[in-house]
Amino acid sequence: MRAALPVLVALALASAIDGGCTQEKQTKTDITLVTQCSADRLWVVTKLCERWHGPLSLAVASTPAGEPAEQLEGRARGYMALCTERRVAVVAAPPRPYPVNALRNRAWAMATTSHVLLLDIDFWPSVGARRRVVAALRALPASAERRALVLPALELTLQHSETKNPAKVLEQAELERQIPSSKLGLLRCVANGAAGGAPLRWRPTAANHWEDPLADGPRRRLAAKRHRAPHHRTIVRRVPFAPTTKPTTPAPAVSPETLRKRAFLTAVPEFLRNTAHEAEPSNLRCGAFHHHGTTRFLDWLVEPDGEAPRRLDCFLGNHFEPFVVVRRCDEANSRNGTALVPRFDERFTGYGKNKIEWISSLRAADYAFYTVGGAFAVHVPHLQSAAKKEWDRGFKKKNATHRAAGTLGHKGYVDDLFRKHLRGLGLYNKDDHGHWFRRDGDALRVNAANGDVLREDAIATPLCASSKATVDFLEDLDMRRFAEVAKSCVLDAATCEGNAFVAETRDRWRRAVAALRRAPFVDRVSAAVASDKRAAPPKTPAAPPEKPAAPLVI
Repeated sequence: MRAALPVLVALALASAIDGGCTQEKQTKTDITLVTQCSADRLWVVTKLCERWHGPLSLAVASTPAGEPAEQLEGRARGYMALCTERRVAVVAAPPRPYPVNALRNRAWAMATTSHVLLLDIDFWPSVGARRRVVAALRALPASAERRALVLPALELTLQHSETKNPAKVLEQAELERQIPSSKLGLLRCVANGAAGGAPLRWRPTAANHWEDPLADGPRRRLAAKRHRAPHHRTIVRRVPFAPTTKPTTPAPAVSPETLRKRAFLTAVPEFLRNTAHEAEPSNLRCGAFHHHGTTRFLDWLVEPDGEAPRRLDCFLGNHFEPFVVVRRCDEANSRNGTALVPRFDERFTGYGKNKIEWISSLRAADYAFYTVGGAFAVHVPHLQSAAKKEWDRGFKKKNATHRAAGTLGHKGYVDDLFRKHLRGLGLYNKDDHGHWFRRDGDALRVNAANGDVLREDAIATPLCASSKATVDFLEDLDMRRFAEVAKSCVLDAATCEGNAFVAETRDRWRRAVAALRRAPFVDRVSAAVASDKRAAPPKTPAAPPEKPAAPLVI
């Protein structure tokens, strides 16, 4: 049986920190960025404060072999100098498994504003995100509806490389310079994945490749116009890939890994074979974060920043784990009365489904989800953690070694816990992607034997239950066509909505939402399964085994 999570000893470094929901009701709308990290990622907090410019609540994990709590506190407060309100807790925790949800709850409990944004340490918000989210909260009409505002999540990747992870080829300082901070900078980064790259020239700042200092405001533009020298006029063009005449690093010794890379290089064009060009800005692009197709990125990309928050009618699957803004404490609800905002389930530790379970709890608590125009978060690439490698090994082995030993292993434990969590909430409990539906209809209906009741039709944001072809199209966006849309938006914002890919995607969503309103969940699943069967290629019967030839008798 899995050992219980060790009791966490929290050292509150603020003068007085309550449970988070015993203070008087807030009259001013403001948002605290709530996050957690280990000691080795503490430096990232500086970047969050540079972009957030508001209250930040941080829980730092302190291992027995790590720094003393007082030293961690001092470092954390130094990194948080640019945040307007700084709250820190140092939490004594075991090295593994990492108590991620306990840390999130601890940081949440220290917040004092009306709302909180739950954000992971490796996602950086756009500059002005706090102001835009506050404006979105005020723009929504007064209602008893429980709401969660979604910050679209994107990622930075390499295009022409053996790896898609920029952290493997870029120095940390250069990597930080490639994370867009405004929507215009993000559009340029996305458009860099289109044919011909980003369409326009701009003058990058020393701190960010995608941003233009001349667009920072009328005062900056006026000063630039007065003092601009001729040699400042041309700036950024797409850097074409070309082989260099000198190797940038000494040739590695011939090894199996080197031979494997050489075999890969023979499959790409000659002008891309020099790995020194992997780190060129022209080889980078931004795209939608995986499993976040429910965000409806194209609608968000083409709409003006001042648009009202857009409602997300349904989720494509259970793997959607957006970064959301919710009320800090309780919230009135027309169906359930006043209730505490769900907190993170601290049974989920280490890597895997620790945030998805919380989003599922929000769905079960009848939350409606909206996207915020102009605000976003970008994933900052990093090397794969040991916990992620262990998770992937468990996925590949299908827990065969643990099954032989009579144990579940971490991945098996988390998968089983998540299924039970969904079943307890009354949600569809297939824990993979939303379109991998079980074939037995009885599993979707009321199970009188154990009292399980499916509540997908009774909540504000159910699963879409669309066919696999529809979910694949909306979830796994064609990044090349996505980049072409961004390119057209940079060229002419007034006409980018006319892109054919935008129209096709909106049509798919219209049909999914129409089915949502027309049929209950069980019937939508049945229709999706029938559609998947019709679309599946016919199975060819296996050839009968050949009979062994009769022995030759002489």
